[in-house]
Amino acid sequence: MFNGARSLRSRLIIGSVALTGVAGVAIGAASLIGVRGFLVNQLDEDVTQTAALVRSLAADELQSRINGPGLPVGTVIAITNYGGSQAVYLDRRAHADRIEDSDLEGLRRTVWADNQAAQTFVLGDFGAYRMMSVSNKGDEHVIVGLPTLAVDRTVGRIGLFIMGILVAVLGAVAFATRKVIDIAVEPLTMMRETANRIAKLPLESSDLGVTDRVAIVDPDTEVGQLGRAFNHMLDNVDEALTARRVSEAKMRQFVADASHELRTPLTAIRGYSELTRRHNMDVSEDVR
Repeated sequence: MFNGARSLRSRLIIGSVALTGVAGVAIGAASLIGVRGFLVNQLDEDVTQTAALVRSLAADELQSRINGPGLPVGTVIAITNYGGSQAVYLDRRAHADRIEDSDLEGLRRTVWADNQAAQTFVLGDFGAYRMMSVSNKGDEHVIVGLPTLAVDRTVGRIGLFIMGILVAVLGAVAFATRKVIDIAVEPLTMMRETANRIAKLPLESSDLGVTDRVAIVDPDTEVGQLGRAFNHMLDNVDEALTARRVSEAKMRQFVADASHELRTPLTAIRGYSELTRRHNMDVSEDVR
């Protein structure tokens, strides 16, 4: 997941945004499910009221209600039996339009019972409906339904609104997380810069010391404790370099003193040797 984000800052930002996104999607999905369930329950109440109205009407009264005011727009009234199905749809002009038999296949295959809860059916091009049985007489069933289009539109709009809010929240979280991380990792950035400066010093061939140190803002935090340990390490390095320089100076002084002390007797021996050679002086076998 973080292969492309190499810096600690990028990983923390991506992790915060990802966690917030997952939480936002989960909350949004739960909210949509709850809202949809609430709206469907309200729609089922409307279907129940419409079914009660249809149940209370006689056949001629129902015909007049279908072609006139009294029923909600979009209401579907269907009659199914073993011989087939018939259904009408109340359009926006309050006119009853016939629904084709091919759109009623699902209604015919369903076993209907009195006081049965509303069910969802898709009636071809008319879309999804919540439908309920009004009356059962032998093999004949009178069924009433209302469209779920308003519910679907409302849930869709709420979903778009939640998505927009989530995008805005993720942007705000990314911005705020970056600012917080910039403040939190500033001591680490200072340590990196200090280490880079020290790494460029020619410590092996000069008498330079390690004088740079990291400023510690809050020593009680993890970053502060790391900075304190970093400074202690630099102190040890500087002391080691100083000890090395002192040791090298002592060694050079020792070599110089030894060279000086050995120079006089060696010169005398060389002089005696030259004198003996020039005057052909006899010397013992031991000296030879």
